[in-house]
Amino acid sequence: MDSKVQSVRLKKKDYSLQQARSIVRELGYKDTYYGKSPFTQTDNWYRFRQFNPDKYKQYIIRKKKGIQYVIGV
Repeated sequence: MDSKVQSVRLKKKDYSLQQARSIVRELGYKDTYYGKSPFTQTDNWYRFRQFNPDKYKQYIIRKKKGIQYVIGV
């Protein structure tokens, strides 16, 4: 099975929700998930799910330009 980005995460302190959604779309990722809420959030992050996390058993996180990518392996 190939690796695939499961979620894209952006820090809330660096972006507004509108900015985060725009960046995610510009990167070629979805900012909605099966018509549900466009994101989930924690105290520190906006998280844009690309597919169900049950697809892979392990995940790694890669960072690029302040954006975190959760990648299924």
